Amino acid sequence: MKVKNSATHYSSSQGRFPEFFEESLEIDDVVFDFDRIMEEINIGQYLKPPKEISLLYNRVKMLKTVLFAMTDTRDALLSLREIEDRCKVNLRYRYLMDRETPSYRTFGTFIAEELSESIEDIFKAVM
Repeated sequence: MKVKNSATHYSSSQGRFPEFFEESLEIDDVVFDFDRIMEEINIGQYLKPPKEISLLYNRVKMLKTVLFAMTDTRDALLSLREIEDRCKVNLRYRYLMDRETPSYRTFGTFIAEELSESIEDIFKAVM
């Protein structure tokens, strides 16, 4: 008797992620409102013009993720390592980063190079 092909290539303990994260999040999830607001204020306008050698990741998505991390904590700010970890496992962060998982060093470089001069303007626009 031949065993079906699917039974030999994965076990029942392996999870299956949905094709679109939007399907796993509630329709009224806060991340959708946050993303919409960031798009409405054109958050990308606060970033410096890209250099010839720019980051491997979308700078607007990185900015949204950093700002969301600042609003997503109850007691203290998230560390860069915690933001990296959430991009790997948290559906909201995976949605904002479109499944990309930058390292904590990438987030640190992004914040230091992109946000040091414009952070006050960004917070004024968000408020």
